[in-house]
Amino acid sequence: MSPVPPSRDLDRPAPDPDLIRKDRLLLAATELFCARERHDRGEQKAFGELALQLYDATSLADRRRVACLLARASGVPSAVLARLADDADALVAYPVLLHAPQLDQDVLARVAGRGPESLRRAILRRADLAAPALAILAAEAEPDTLIALADRRPDELDDTVLEALCRRPAVMDRLGPLLAERNLLPSDLLLARFPTLDPVNRQRALAAAGLRALADRARQGPPRLPRPLLSTALLQKLSATALACGPEAFAGDLSRLLDLDGDFSLSIVADASGESLVVALKALGMPAADTASILVRLAGASLSLEALRAALRLHETLGLAAAQLLVATWRQHAPAEGTATATGAATTPVRAGAESRAASPVAGLRGSDGGITQPQSQPLPHSHPQSVPQSQPAAGAQPQTALPASRGGTRQAS
Repeated sequence: MSPVPPSRDLDRPAPDPDLIRKDRLLLAATELFCARERHDRGEQKAFGELALQLYDATSLADRRRVACLLARASGVPSAVLARLADDADALVAYPVLLHAPQLDQDVLARVAGRGPESLRRAILRRADLAAPALAILAAEAEPDTLIALADRRPDELDDTVLEALCRRPAVMDRLGPLLAERNLLPSDLLLARFPTLDPVNRQRALAAAGLRALADRARQGPPRLPRPLLSTALLQKLSATALACGPEAFAGDLSRLLDLDGDFSLSIVADASGESLVVALKALGMPAADTASILVRLAGASLSLEALRAALRLHETLGLAAAQLLVATWRQHAPAEGTATATGAATTPVRAGAESRAASPVAGLRGSDGGITQPQSQPLPHSHPQSVPQSQPAAGAQPQTALPASRGGTRQAS
């Protein structure tokens, strides 16, 4: 008699109870899917539907393992990759964001805005990154993260991305010289964002302003020398305001006289190098001696002696026409209240007539002799979040007539 053959069922290992649980099924399905290099459309569709159904019931540890397996796998449905990339856990999203060949751009933009910084660095390494996600990264990522932008193709860095970068002085301090080496910043943006630029790009902006001023004079036909924006008496009042009333009152006067946004005027006064303030004072026609006094009063705490000398050299070498052209560009591009941001926040229209006034460096200010804060007057609250004082007429004084309002506030002139 032949022996009875042993049952094959006795040789099989008992099934792992963990693999029977629903929260472990996605990991098991993923391991089976990744065991083969190629899958037909039916298999891809079946795996995608199963993965999405089981995803919420899968444990965090298994989701991390699934993400590592699928990040480099071929034929993974795009919906599954998008779900992994959008996971709230950074260790789940990271390998997919870094290695997955194709990802939905909406997911990339959402993760770029949400962070954390490790995921933003992974997104910046992707070759398929579109402009909307790049713009969000430019507005939200840390300066160390954005250094990687210097290695991207010039056609990827459109005006929206560059504008978002130039709004952030801390970013431009690190990234600005690298962008300047590749000549990536257009001259319009250099002029408009002068107060937030790094020193290298500021020199480029000043050179561009000088060339444009010369070109404008050549187009005008007979040469006409540019004139200061304010009379001597009004310049003396402005200097007295700076020396007696402090930075906020002086910023309010700049906002009214140059027709600039109030917060932008505060950034001019707060510029640690003093160069933005020198440009504004030069455009108004402020003499060099008074400019030095204003710089010492408003920026003396942060300016070294060498920086003060450099700022005064800029006042000496910068042409009046170039300074007025820079200010006109600030007026045209400075963000008014309610303008759009890189992340697409809701906006309100820019007030009517701003573009037409921005076309002229003078903007109707020459000959006016009011609207400057007097040292002895009590300031009124300004409509900007950061208060900019205004003056009240003394008792018995003649009523003032209104000039065009500064961006975000009102202006008065006698």
